[in-house]
Amino acid sequence: MKKYTCYVYERNRKFWDRYLVVADCELLAEVELKRRLDEETDTGSDSYDIMSVVECK
Repeated sequence: MKKYTCYVYERNRKFWDRYLVVADCELLAEVELKRRLDEETDTGSDSYDIMSVVECK
């Protein structure tokens, strides 16, 4: 498992945010991020643009 920093932009309220995600690869990190956005935010993952996913060194 690797750690990824995921940078997102919330389109409705116009702000940037970042999430730390643990996953096996970059693709699974995006899937986990979308799941967390759906679970943890009021607007869900549809309101967010994933700008980049960067592996933490």
